[in-house]
Amino acid sequence: MSTIQRHHGDLTMIAQTQSYLLERASALDYDFIYGVARTTMHDYVARIWGWDEDFQSARFRDMFIPDEWQLITSAGDPIGCLNVQFRPTEIFLANIYLLPAYQRRGIGSSIIRNLIQIGKETDLPVRLNVLTSNDDAYRLYIRLGFCVVESSSDKRLMSA
Repeated sequence: MSTIQRHHGDLTMIAQTQSYLLERASALDYDFIYGVARTTMHDYVARIWGWDEDFQSARFRDMFIPDEWQLITSAGDPIGCLNVQFRPTEIFLANIYLLPAYQRRGIGSSIIRNLIQIGKETDLPVRLNVLTSNDDAYRLYIRLGFCVVESSSDKRLMSA
């Protein structure tokens, strides 16, 4: 089983038996990260608000802070990305995106379980938002022990 360790706000993946690593992202990774976000989130966003590529691209670029992102890699190739924010009162999983070919293989679950373990060790809840249109992610988070603490018509705030 892999573990995630916190070092000065960064996540470092120590691979033992999992087939992925987390690596710090840079500004040069923007196109990949946005591409994975668009690929994985397009349909869910479109169901709620519609998808305007110019708006989504500009919004993502405005909010993109490279130091907050990690690349999820397998065999040296990027397969997804992760944005975890260590806040004073919580660990906030802002984004986790995996390319479709790497979904449903336990990679995301492993990463999230490790975050939950860090939360237990630091007495901090792990929180995230999930779009109400993304039933698969919602069911995954429920299976991993998250519960809804706040809900609106477009998203649910969940905590573990």
